[in-house]
Amino acid sequence: LVREVHHRVKNNLQVIASLLSIQARRAETPETALAYAAIQRRVDALALVHRHHYAEEEGSGIRLDSLLRELLPSLKGQDGHGLTLSLIAEEARVNQDVAIAIAFILAEMLSEIALQPKTAPIAIQLQAGQAGQAILHIVSEDMKGADRFGPSAESDVARIVQGMARKMRTELVHDAQAGEYRLIVPLISTSVSAA
Repeated sequence: LVREVHHRVKNNLQVIASLLSIQARRAETPETALAYAAIQRRVDALALVHRHHYAEEEGSGIRLDSLLRELLPSLKGQDGHGLTLSLIAEEARVNQDVAIAIAFILAEMLSEIALQPKTAPIAIQLQAGQAGQAILHIVSEDMKGADRFGPSAESDVARIVQGMARKMRTELVHDAQAGEYRLIVPLISTSVSAA
């Protein structure tokens, strides 16, 4: 029954994403089109998490490494901008709430970075941390200097990213010199193999 609910939610989210796409094509200003694209990006991320949850065995969680492999290519061309992304991810299982938070954080951050005039390659790594945790690294030359996604940033994107980090009961840490954001990810079970 739970699997069927996730399947129906996923289908409904895909319908909503399609309707947003239709409205975006009718947008009269670039700002309106970007607003529709931002909403569609969030709905697509939710639908992807529900699809992965539906595909997994009940109680085994969502394979975050698999989710990232599917999510990142869909974000490369968002809003008409291209991103150069690389991913190294160890197997990690998370619950649905954590998967949604990670999908939102990456969708928001990568879309914001893609809007910049010059976009350096972005490396994303998911590696084993302490027992029951993984560490998500997001690294780019474009993230050196000011903390665009931290608690003191004033943008809507920063508020969403910080809200999702709080939802996971963790903190997004910025290393200004390395151009890196780091996030501790709570796991259902520890990472066991490189992917």
